Amino acid sequence: MTGHKEHLSQIEYAISDLENLICALCVVAEPFAVMPETRLSSDEVDARNGLIGLRDALKWQCRKLGDAYEAAWKAA
Repeated sequence: MTGHKEHLSQIEYAISDLENLICALCVVAEPFAVMPETRLSSDEVDARNGLIGLRDALKWQCRKLGDAYEAAWKAA
């Protein structure tokens, strides 16, 4: 079982790195994401909405991955 826990620890570090990257994406995209549509072209609005969707999808997937990790850790 020790081998499983070592692998789970590596997964934990990867999840943490992923969360940090998502936070960085949020920081970089935030000024663009909160800009009113009236100041953006239609292409920029589409890009902004895509960034917001990507950010939210990544957060959701990271949360699901974290939940799966917790379940695997308890089972190991």
